[in-house]
Amino acid sequence: MTNWATATTFLWDGLLMIQESSADKRQNLYLYTDEGSYEPLERIYRNGNQEEHI
Repeated sequence: MTNWATATTFLWDGLLMIQESSADKRQNLYLYTDEGSYEPLERIYRNGNQEEHI
């Protein structure tokens, strides 16, 4: 049984994971070094209205 209150959804662009989001408004946005690259450059973490670049 899936608990939708804690479920995480993923957004993909081909084989690249672009974003993950949870029901409690936490988000991770992924940026990559170059077009066609699988090497992550940056992860932007959002928790509600707060944003942190990692």
